[in-house]
Amino acid sequence: SIAIGINHSGTLIVGNSGRAMPDGTTRVTPLAWISKVIWNNGRPTLSWEMHALPTGGWEKAGAVFDGIALDEWGGWGVNDLGQIAGEGWHYDPVLDEWWEIGVVWTPIRDGKEWRVQRLPMAAGFDYNEPLTINDLGEIVGDVWGWTGDLQGAFPALWKQNPRKKTWSVNVLPTTSPDLDYGWSIAWGINDLGDIVGYCSDENWIGHATRWNSHDLSFAKSLGFPGDTSAAYGVNNLRIAVGGYQNTVSYDENGNPVFGPEQAVAVRFR
Repeated sequence: SIAIGINHSGTLIVGNSGRAMPDGTTRVTPLAWISKVIWNNGRPTLSWEMHALPTGGWEKAGAVFDGIALDEWGGWGVNDLGQIAGEGWHYDPVLDEWWEIGVVWTPIRDGKEWRVQRLPMAAGFDYNEPLTINDLGEIVGDVWGWTGDLQGAFPALWKQNPRKKTWSVNVLPTTSPDLDYGWSIAWGINDLGDIVGYCSDENWIGHATRWNSHDLSFAKSLGFPGDTSAAYGVNNLRIAVGGYQNTVSYDENGNPVFGPEQAVAVRFR
């Protein structure tokens, strides 16, 4: 098993656990660990209870995609409300193809169990990939596919209607709005609604980018150094963290070859 995310208060951890099946496939189960205090000899000790998260029957062959079983699942982000953002997917190494759906788990029964909901797909895309969630219940990640007018991956924001308990999806703009292709992903969001990630240019090279959940038309470079860069997280002080690389040479097709990745942190207003 592997732990991927923890909430701010340190009460809930999410991740997944895989096991090999007799037919040679791998089944990966989404997990949550709940913190629990145990008293030993008058002293408190922190322990963790592991819980398997439900997958709604969507793990069965044909339940979502014809002939496809979504046999791998994971929780990637979790907030202090106990909401978990994650996904179910299947990868075929022979075809080199992916199928995936985004989901959100909402706690029930005093936070000891969860209800799973599918997150909506964006029109014109085949798949979605939620990556993290803030304490307002805003989820970011990407939507992607190769069959619509937009080719590749584009940053996405999911918001919940608390009254109807439903979710809506917004495809965020990129820093190259005239491009109908690319690979751009929103990786992190803070509780102020600041979103960070990266947008690719016309050459499919990524550059660290920020958005805002309160202005869905906003997209701006974070100003990271290097010839390519990406931001993976942001805190409530508006400090974005990530990495950058510089070009060290070019291959026989004229494509840049990048050197080692360097860590970077930038504060913005």
